[in-house]
Amino acid sequence: MATDKTQTSENAGTTPQGKDHNYRNFIWQGALSNQAWVLSSPSIVMPFIAVSLQLPIFLAGSLVALRHTAGTVIDVFALGWLSNTRNRKRGIIIADIGIGLCYIAFVVALFSDNKVAIGIAFTGLLLLIGAIHEVKSLLMTPFFTENLNSDQRIRVQFLQILAGGLCAIGIALFIHWLLNDDASLTRHALVVTTGAICFVLSGLAFMTIRDVESDPDHDIPAKDNDDHTKPRFFDAARELSTEPWFRNYITIRLLLVMLGLSVPIFALVTAQAHHDTPHGLTALLVSSAASLTISAPLWRFVNGYSYRLTLIIGALMVFAAGLLLVLISATETKQPVYLHATAVFVASAAASGMTGARVLYFMDLAPKDQIFAAQSVVKTIARFAIIGSVALLAGIAHTQDSIWSVIIIMVCALAATAMSIILVPATRSKEA
Repeated sequence: MATDKTQTSENAGTTPQGKDHNYRNFIWQGALSNQAWVLSSPSIVMPFIAVSLQLPIFLAGSLVALRHTAGTVIDVFALGWLSNTRNRKRGIIIADIGIGLCYIAFVVALFSDNKVAIGIAFTGLLLLIGAIHEVKSLLMTPFFTENLNSDQRIRVQFLQILAGGLCAIGIALFIHWLLNDDASLTRHALVVTTGAICFVLSGLAFMTIRDVESDPDHDIPAKDNDDHTKPRFFDAARELSTEPWFRNYITIRLLLVMLGLSVPIFALVTAQAHHDTPHGLTALLVSSAASLTISAPLWRFVNGYSYRLTLIIGALMVFAAGLLLVLISATETKQPVYLHATAVFVASAAASGMTGARVLYFMDLAPKDQIFAAQSVVKTIARFAIIGSVALLAGIAHTQDSIWSVIIIMVCALAATAMSIILVPATRSKEA
């Protein structure tokens, strides 16, 4: 009887009506979320604003590490609690709204005359945003996996990026036109405020999505709340280290760490060169959003065939973008902002493709009974690598020429290309 009930719960969300309902609502809710992250990106917008305010280059380059540090704390100490959360939907909604409120508080702090206060706001609020976002991510991955099949996940991800990118481009251009004669800080603040509003709307939009596991109409066996059954981080890490699929995936994930930092480092280089240009941030935002929009059809097609091909193409694109920045820095005259924006465009497109490929590859690869713990362990290990890498690259950018950080990323891109060929299967395995 228990087996029948379990099968009922597993199949309840796979009816055509349930699939169609969540499929449609995931698209527009995710579009709002993607739009929010573009307009308030910790990788692009925050470093640019920090450089514009003449905060230390090391702080501007380390903002990404702050977010990952907070996420690591959540992974290590909150895994057991989050894995037994009954109402994942409510947690995701609260998280999105909470991130939006944090960004609104950040905008208020921007207009302080005290740079120390602004620096504290950058640090404290990004730590808080990182913690809240990690809670959402840990709840969202199993939610997304259980409510959509592999092919649906690829299509939904593509449409979310496409719609979110197009809207972000329109908003960035409209704000630039509307406040063209105003102070640059005013434009920056309105961009981040719009992103904050999109976060709140994304949380409200999630109310329309059904969580099969929390649906009272489906008879799902209650989880054993015995403390000994909760997956603890270190126990999970020890168990997963014996799994061949996990060792393979974590190797790939660590190789991609430095490539994922190409966007904030390339944006930092651009901010140093063009922070006093009236359309500097707009150019970065449009190039970043356009890259997501234009590359989305490519990654949808390539991911449908091979995750390995996506990783190889993405790594080579990062190398090409870095090479462009190196060539720009070799010239003695100041170059137009569109050349730097082109490098960010290519790196953003590559990062989007590689991130999507590794996430979808993980969802296909990880056994369903291990996906929650594996997600937390992978993220924590990767984050320690990210924090160390950011400290290295930001330190180089602060004490030396930031172009040396770009060269390091280029070398890692070539290494990632070679290892992707060796470690990742040539074609994607499809669900039955």
